Amino acid sequence: MNLGSRAEASEADDLAQLVEAADDLADLRAAQAARDELSGSRAAVPWEQVKADLDLV
Repeated sequence: MNLGSRAEASEADDLAQLVEAADDLADLRAAQAARDELSGSRAAVPWEQVKADLDLV
């Protein structure tokens, strides 16, 4: 591999890492948005009530 090829490979690796970091950030933002939505929308349902609603008791 010549110097140019190594530089290109390094740039490709850097780009791949940036794309992965951007994907990770998007996932984190989506997860936070989901948590925010759930935290303000309704109260938690007790496990006993869930089981009763599903006829598991």
